[in-house]
Amino acid sequence: MAQAKLGIKNEDLIYIGDNEVFPTNHTDKVFADSIYSKCHVYTIKDYDELSQTDLSTTFFTRATFDVQKLAMTPAF
Repeated sequence: MAQAKLGIKNEDLIYIGDNEVFPTNHTDKVFADSIYSKCHVYTIKDYDELSQTDLSTTFFTRATFDVQKLAMTPAF
């Protein structure tokens, strides 16, 4: 399971939002024509203060993931 690699317990999955992203030091290459829109990523505090959001392009983050260390910062 992907969440096991992130160090997230199954019972904690309910605390991860649908629009939550985890910045990481992993790199992927993608084709330019596969990008269909610009997205906006906010801290969780700033996200909560937004009066309107487009759920297809607005995301929040509260932790980063280090691929080499297999660790979330701050720990989940």
